[in-house]
Amino acid sequence: YKNFCNKLWNAARFIGMNLEGAGPRAQGPAGIRAPAADPSVAERWIVGRLVETCRAFHQQIDEYRFDLAAQAAYSFVWDEFCDWFVELAKPALQGGSEAEQASMRHTLLHVLEAVLRLLHPIIPFITEEIWQSFRPHFGVSEAYLGQAPLPYRATDPAPAADAAAASDIAWLQQALIGLRRIRGEMNLAPSREVPLLLQGGDDSDRARSQRFADAFRVLAKVAELNWLAAGEEAPPAAVALVGELKLLIPLAGLIDVEAELKRLDKEIGKVEQDLARAQGKLSNPKFVDGAPAAVVAQEQQRVAEFGAKAAELRAQRDRLAQG
Repeated sequence: YKNFCNKLWNAARFIGMNLEGAGPRAQGPAGIRAPAADPSVAERWIVGRLVETCRAFHQQIDEYRFDLAAQAAYSFVWDEFCDWFVELAKPALQGGSEAEQASMRHTLLHVLEAVLRLLHPIIPFITEEIWQSFRPHFGVSEAYLGQAPLPYRATDPAPAADAAAASDIAWLQQALIGLRRIRGEMNLAPSREVPLLLQGGDDSDRARSQRFADAFRVLAKVAELNWLAAGEEAPPAAVALVGELKLLIPLAGLIDVEAELKRLDKEIGKVEQDLARAQGKLSNPKFVDGAPAAVVAQEQQRVAEFGAKAAELRAQRDRLAQG
């Protein structure tokens, strides 16, 4: 939970750094965020997920499942708000129009304020500290966070779930995860920009690729994005899949294929040696019968980990060799 508190603190710090010129947050009934005139897909998605999380939180509290209530809040804050929405906010904050930047700041503040109210019964001190530092921007009347009601109770008005936004964001998440995996496998520096080719897919994929072009540029360091024509042969490239859509990062100019193959062969050999040693221990009856159960279990875990790593490296080598 220390890491969780650090995550929340850093998200709040990021938001605070991007509030230049932002006034108090407009509110509707019961502190509910007044909707922006034209919120982005990411904003509609996160507000919908916030409402769903709050409703689930209240239901678990009503059923005295405080553990499940805490887990629901934890998962939303870590996995969706911090890991995804804060990142998805960057394209709008860095290069959006004034209206887009204002809307994104507004939504960041709204979700942060609601999250602090939701978490306050569980982690009161850090939430109060953050809330007090943002209080002028929240536009609230309460002097202390403990006086504020929990957000989005069953009787509170709330935006309807936006299934289209949720589907769009799921598509973008899958695409970004695939591109980040490729970058990791190719050992590309985080700052290294790459071209991106798209192949296959349908009209919705084309529309989404245009809608999220800035997200690809900022979050995946895509220098240029182009579609291959039907029947056009793709160059040697690393590939990620999103449904029927192929995302290709051409290998030319990015890595020395022969050098990378040699590096992978060396790493595979090392992992296979580690795997053989661990398997040798487990095949020795004296070790299995004489060692503590915890030690044997640890060695079994090592075998599983080395086996999985070797398989992953071999698959990576095969993809690279096939171009």
